[in-house]
Amino acid sequence: MKFVISTILFISLNVLMGCFDSSTIDHSDPVSVFMMYDDLLSNEDYEGAYKLLSSPDRSAMTPSEFAKVNTYYEPVTARYWREYKKISKATAEIIEGNDKVVELKVTYSNPVPASESERSIYYKPTQDDVDVLTNELLSGKYTFETRINSVFLVNESENNWSLYLNLEKVKKIEKLRKEAENLHNTAIPALLKKDIEWLERKSDLLKARKIYEELEKLGQDMSWDKSELEEKLKIIKDFEMYSDDISISNITTGKDYDGEHAVWGELKNHSNVAYSSVDIRVYLLDKNGAPCHEYDFFPIHTKDNGIKNSSLKANYSKTFGYRLKSPPSTWNGKVKVVVSSIRME
Repeated sequence: MKFVISTILFISLNVLMGCFDSSTIDHSDPVSVFMMYDDLLSNEDYEGAYKLLSSPDRSAMTPSEFAKVNTYYEPVTARYWREYKKISKATAEIIEGNDKVVELKVTYSNPVPASESERSIYYKPTQDDVDVLTNELLSGKYTFETRINSVFLVNESENNWSLYLNLEKVKKIEKLRKEAENLHNTAIPALLKKDIEWLERKSDLLKARKIYEELEKLGQDMSWDKSELEEKLKIIKDFEMYSDDISISNITTGKDYDGEHAVWGELKNHSNVAYSSVDIRVYLLDKNGAPCHEYDFFPIHTKDNGIKNSSLKANYSKTFGYRLKSPPSTWNGKVKVVVSSIRME
């Protein structure tokens, strides 16, 4: 045991000094190989870590692809994650195996900054979030959380253990995630009719849903993404089913009391249900009657999103008026106003 500890310490010093040589570690000991790999990743020596991978993993990913997968953070958070990895600790033990394959139980102890419940480092953090959380790591204001992973190593030649991470699967997951993200982030358009453009957007979201289901089968937690996706699909469903219930009439354009261009009109709910959200899009038309500019307005919004207008009740009407800021010179003074999104109460 003393030999293993001193070997790992010697290796860690080599990593920190930037002089890693895979021949300095005991490849006959799977635990030592993993600990070396973990040290290399913590110090962002992805080239060195790549050398400890099994041949199937190295065939599945190039060194640059491997480095990219492991550089999972945004540049703004790099300082935080470097301190995070310095503090994190890992221990490993063999729980099952033979002379060809072993499974390690890896216990990670990772720091949790005191303000993590109030500030997120994972989802669109601000620079202030990053600074506060990083300073808490530097000043010792954190607790530890423990998580346990399984890691497999294979003995590809005599007493020469290497990590088997199934990077072919990892690569597939990464590809599917990007594909789903591109489909999911398709903006919901404002359309006059349910034409092919609308159906293509809906089709994109349905394709993303199928990809999320495939990712879940690969062991990925897609609950947050699926929840957001279903919210978008509900908006589309409501629009398809009920948009004809809302009419727009009495549309006029002119100058407001400040001499600025403006548009006025009236919404009418012809249904027997109330709507908590009705968005409209105003198209400015050129001399040929084609749209040359557009504006989005939100005459009905009851959700707490900074815009609070009363709901549009069944068989009720509501007038609206909005300023048209900086219209283009190609505008002929005429507009087309359409319902772009609706939500029921």
